[in-house]
Amino acid sequence: MNRKFIIPQIREVNSEDRTVEFVISTDTVDRHGTVLNMNNWELENFNKNGIVGYQHEVHGSWLGDSNPDSIIGKGKAWTEAVKKGKNETLQLIGEVEFEPEGMNELADKIFKKIEFGTLSATSVGFMPTGRGQWGQEVDDQMEDEDVFFFEGQELLEFSIVNIPSNPDAVKRMNEEAKPKRDDDSVTCKNCSTILDYTSIKEEGMGYIECPSCSKNIDQEGNVVGDKSTKEGEIAQNLLDSVQEDEAQNNLDAEHADLNNRINTARIPTI
Repeated sequence: MNRKFIIPQIREVNSEDRTVEFVISTDTVDRHGTVLNMNNWELENFNKNGIVGYQHEVHGSWLGDSNPDSIIGKGKAWTEAVKKGKNETLQLIGEVEFEPEGMNELADKIFKKIEFGTLSATSVGFMPTGRGQWGQEVDDQMEDEDVFFFEGQELLEFSIVNIPSNPDAVKRMNEEAKPKRDDDSVTCKNCSTILDYTSIKEEGMGYIECPSCSKNIDQEGNVVGDKSTKEGEIAQNLLDSVQEDEAQNNLDAEHADLNNRINTARIPTI
């Protein structure tokens, strides 16, 4: 899941209904050097089960330490047209209805901080749809080639977040960490993340896990397991073979341990 912070824009706070409206996304370039497509938001699933959290702690944990109170309210989202210079553009609006007072101490505290003004920033969690591209074509020429333009995205959740303490430092960190587009990189066809394949080529493996969408991606950018492509089928077969070998090795080790225990057991006699 991708995340994107936005400069805080609270539109309305209703203390009686415990609802707050935010502008949660626009078509401006963010600190990661990306632009979301305001004309291609998928909101249907979110509006069926709108999740609003704090600091994106909404997905649970396999460690068993999940806190249901990290979900602080019900959300809904929609796009609205706004003037941008002489033109008109869209922005994404998110509304959160905080849980009833007394149900969730965290929700109560966050709502009071929003009312007071110490919390006002939001961040959207989304899954990219389509491939996207670097730069955009304007009058038959490519512009902003260092900016990645998403083709579309599905809203998964949005969160109330703390304002980053040093946006410039965060920007520099992300620019330094962003993979370079060279002969050893490939674009994930599932979420358009640029992946560095240098270490994978050296190790001779056929896939790498994408840090953005957590899918196994082969050297052509295909999702391993997507058998609609020949490369994807080959990569999936390789992964299946590796997993089968690992399972057999584990089973052999368990059998060997059991046999060893049987052979070394001492039955007491009277």
